[in-house]
Amino acid sequence: MSISVGLNCPACGGAISISEGENVLNCNYCGSLLWAEGDAGVMTVAFRNVQVRDTVLRATEEWWHKGLKARDLKTKGKLLECYPIYLPFWSTTTRIAGWICGYEERRYTDRDGHTRTERIPKEEMVLHDYRYTNIAC
Repeated sequence: MSISVGLNCPACGGAISISEGENVLNCNYCGSLLWAEGDAGVMTVAFRNVQVRDTVLRATEEWWHKGLKARDLKTKGKLLECYPIYLPFWSTTTRIAGWICGYEERRYTDRDGHTRTERIPKEEMVLHDYRYTNIAC
């Protein structure tokens, strides 16, 4: 039986419940992505914007000058808005563990052309870690 703890969302104050072993959850009321860590409680996950507005504008205008695009894009193109947005994504690390049991067959042929098959019992452990990250929208 797992232990369930009731906490409040730091963004909206709504009641959230988290089970033992979980540390990432979404608030059912405001949709905030939350991180629970031991005695520290629940924190809102936020990503710091490391892009400077002028650098982004310059990169956009450089992109206008490269590749096949409308001929007048360089002269008539205008940026009306420039603001950062958050794109949610899924990221998971999965560990696959299991056993494969069976036989390995080895065939031997002697000088006279007679074949002999030897069946050797075999067990192989499968242990792989997989990482998956993809945009969620």
